[in-house]
Parts: sequence; structure tokens; C-alpha cells
Amino acid sequence: MSGCRKHTRDSRKGHSSTKSTEIYLHADLALKEQALARTAPTSAARRRYRPPDKLLGFLESL
Repeated sequence: MSGCRKHTRDSRKGHSSTKSTEIYLHADLALKEQALARTAPTSAARRRYRPPDKLLGFLESL
């Protein structure tokens, strides 16, 4: 949402006040980099999610 007004951006994200997003403006970039470095991809094979029949039945009944 680059280039849009801060109030518009925050309200679209569900924030009731722009004050609740001020912490993101002052977040430490080095801390963000450290957090991202710890999120290495897993070695698990990617598979498509197959919902169980019970869940599909419930959703179809809505």
C-alpha cells in the first residue's frame, strides 16, 4: 500500500486508530532481519490441502 494515506492504509488493515500502527514505523530493521533469518524454508514437501469430507459438507450447508 505504498503511496496511500496512512489513515487509509491502517483502516484497511482493521486498525481503529493510526496510533496502534506507530510502532511499525519505529521498528528496528536489524531486529526484523534477524527474525527473517530464523524463518528458513522447511524441507517438507509441499502438498495441496485437501479438506476432510466433514468440513466440505459443513461449508456446503451454509
